[in-house]
Amino acid sequence: MPNSAGTSVQSIRVRNSQSDQDYFLELDELLVNIGFDNELNFHHDPSLKFKLKDDYYIEGSSIAQTSVKGVYAIGDILEFEGKVRLIAGAYNDAANAVNQIKLSLDPDAEEKARVSSHNNRFDKKNQEKKD
Repeated sequence: MPNSAGTSVQSIRVRNSQSDQDYFLELDELLVNIGFDNELNFHHDPSLKFKLKDDYYIEGSSIAQTSVKGVYAIGDILEFEGKVRLIAGAYNDAANAVNQIKLSLDPDAEEKARVSSHNNRFDKKNQEKKD
């Protein structure tokens, strides 16, 4: 939700898909970066303390973690061994980042997200469709 002046985001509404309940998550900052801009240099800010490779890429892991706790990177800016620099790789980075954020918010959550075809909750529904 924006502050009273409408100039910044102070919280976001999150919905628990299992209980259908909403709650608000308060934020210090929200950074959304979609796309690629060669002139974008926020990651060079020394106060952020990102570990960089080749003075440009944010060094991270295959599960989108960076050297800064609680900050995840995806897409072309992220560098790790085995990185695939294709749009399909960026989608995988994004799914991993979302999963890591989920785990940071709920440490008891399943370690890895599952698609419906691999989720026991959908077995009954899938069987009903087959019948």
